[in-house]
Amino acid sequence: MTLEVADVRRSLSDPRRVAALLGLDRGALRMRGGLAVCCPWHKEKTPSCSLSTGRDGTLRVRCFGCGETGDVLTLVAEVRGLDLRRDFHAVLEEAAALAGVELPPERLAPLPAPARELPALEDAVFDELVSPMLNSGRLDGSPTVAPVVRDLVARGLLEAARADGWAALPELGQGQAARLRFCVDVFGAELVERSGLATRRRGDLAWAWPRHLVCIPWRTPAGLVQTVQRRRLDPGEPKYVFPSGRRPRFPYGIERLRAAPAASPVVFVEGAVDVLARRVLDFGRSDGRVVLGVPGVDGWRVEFATYARGRVAYVATDADESGERVVERWSDDLYAAGAREVRRLAPPEGSKDWCDALGARRAAA
Repeated sequence: MTLEVADVRRSLSDPRRVAALLGLDRGALRMRGGLAVCCPWHKEKTPSCSLSTGRDGTLRVRCFGCGETGDVLTLVAEVRGLDLRRDFHAVLEEAAALAGVELPPERLAPLPAPARELPALEDAVFDELVSPMLNSGRLDGSPTVAPVVRDLVARGLLEAARADGWAALPELGQGQAARLRFCVDVFGAELVERSGLATRRRGDLAWAWPRHLVCIPWRTPAGLVQTVQRRRLDPGEPKYVFPSGRRPRFPYGIERLRAAPAASPVVFVEGAVDVLARRVLDFGRSDGRVVLGVPGVDGWRVEFATYARGRVAYVATDADESGERVVERWSDDLYAAGAREVRRLAPPEGSKDWCDALGARRAAA
């Protein structure tokens, strides 16, 4: 049987069948015209990714949580850990195998030329590009940053966030568009796209993750902004995102370690928000401890442990199942990297994380 790309798409058009073949049917919800499954692009507990059959008879994929869209090949690529542009032939072969048909290589229809890969920006260029964005969104009294300021005030973290250069995007609307136009005018569309902060939508450049208003700069040991994490204020998922292709290479707060005395303890927590909370809780301590944030328990990298060489290290993960699960592994890595001593530092009873602990202390004051 001779198959072209369109034939492969048509052979995998039934939402329930595709979900079962890809292992996405667990917890799926039936919906009119298709199925809602847990999104493979972001972690979620409630299905928000719609699989339906389009008017052309092929599968349509749309996540109402993170905004990802595509067809069955897009979905296969994500579930199988492939890049649709770079690995197009492999994705097509995988889709054909799922459909239970043989795909003769010599009979393939002409494939579209792969899109040009945009190389990631060097840290110095990325730092230069995001500096105007962070400066224009500084946490002052302007109305455009008011939602982010209110959130940080409620957490008791505003001054700490200001000191670390946190910023805000305007809410959805013309303010965001104007901010993007400014960046494009100054740096050009290609550099802005290569930053991972913006993406092409129907050919036009737009902010990636436009509902994630909080901008959190993660730096290199020399202080350059290596990436900008974004946080969402409303209950939507995912809560935190990084630019495409720019996961953090260093723990949050690493730039403070250079100036710290050699005997200063190092405290590892989960994420940038808990770094700020832990700093506020530690204010006035005499041991000069440096708090470093890991981008989630699954974001731990073995090389992070080397920052504790010759120091006392604290594993201060959240007081939940995932936080407790990694204590032993992180401790082993820290000792192997030369930490002088490793101690567990858990949030106080009744608090899940250090932000909760700070809130409880402020409420009791």
